[in-house]
Amino acid sequence: MDMFILKLDSYCLEYILAYLDVRDALNFADTCSRFRDVFKLWARRKYVISYIFADISTFELKLLSVNAENIQKMYIDVDDLILYLTESYNKRKTYFFKKFCMTLKEMHSLQNVTLCQENKYAYVQEILLALNAIDSLKHLKLSAQKCKPSLLRRFQQLENLSLNVPLSSKDLLASCQSMTYLSTLHLSDEVGSSMLKDIVLYCPLLRELSFHFKPQNNSLNCIRVGKSNIFGALADRAKYLKILSVSGIISDLYDAEQLARISSLNILRCSFSNEDCVLALGQLNLLEELRIVSCCFTNIALKYLELIRACSKLTLLSIMDFRISSDFGSMAATVLEKFVDRQPLTLFIYGHRESTIVANAANINMNVVKYQTMTLHETLKLL
Repeated sequence: MDMFILKLDSYCLEYILAYLDVRDALNFADTCSRFRDVFKLWARRKYVISYIFADISTFELKLLSVNAENIQKMYIDVDDLILYLTESYNKRKTYFFKKFCMTLKEMHSLQNVTLCQENKYAYVQEILLALNAIDSLKHLKLSAQKCKPSLLRRFQQLENLSLNVPLSSKDLLASCQSMTYLSTLHLSDEVGSSMLKDIVLYCPLLRELSFHFKPQNNSLNCIRVGKSNIFGALADRAKYLKILSVSGIISDLYDAEQLARISSLNILRCSFSNEDCVLALGQLNLLEELRIVSCCFTNIALKYLELIRACSKLTLLSIMDFRISSDFGSMAATVLEKFVDRQPLTLFIYGHRESTIVANAANINMNVVKYQTMTLHETLKLL
């Protein structure tokens, strides 16, 4: 019977696969080279994403091994992987971990990898070394306690890089110098950002950037001592930047004015503690989406209204502000009713202190403002 099955053509074998339990098909593919080739052709339409985390099974790793050349996207929790190998193979875990890394090198279609490790062991370094051999890799998201900068420098073909690792500005610059195709760069507060002004010179295609901004003074309203060139450099050098996310509080008007010089921006996410900084953003003529967190101590609703007037292409405005008045939605609608040709504005307000939102929402012209809101109490539940 087995010999008869093997005489069937590939189309018939693929048809049979559709009616087999995938575990049975995988076991057959693991023992028969002819069937393995057919299984790979069949699997590339169903199994192109692999998740190695939580309750890892032998089946998942076997499927990964047989189907390696078809995998396009992976999520790997290194701690969960090592825990599984330790519990399953004990002293032989090193052998099977190296086998896993060898499997990674065979993934010639792999384009997107998310790699996480909370422990400080060197396993993540071995996985990165294996990934260095994959020319097709375009997207890398890395979160770890330790990372050798030299390993990052080898990913010259990357288009999307997200880093949550302790990395100095100097090492980040050295890593990005060879990434000329990079279009998206996300950096956590673990990564030094003081050399971003130099990095953009080596990444001319940069479209999306997020980083942690560290003001010169820890107070919310600081007096400027010297000039920070990060935003100014982005304005001068990152000519194609469309999306910018800045974590950390911008409290200096000069920084906000330099930020407003990045005229190519379509989407901006940022936090302010100075009401004049909000007005500065009115210079961003191409801005379509703005998400603001306000740390101001007064109600600056009028500043937001001026911003709405100035940014004619704005279609989404999200504000987290615990001091904004509950009738801001109707105020925004009144402003927008005067502009005939503008697109409706989707407005999200987080932080109303009052519970009169429903009544106020009924008075809003929904043709110009699509209004959604959340009270202070509801917002704090999410934090």
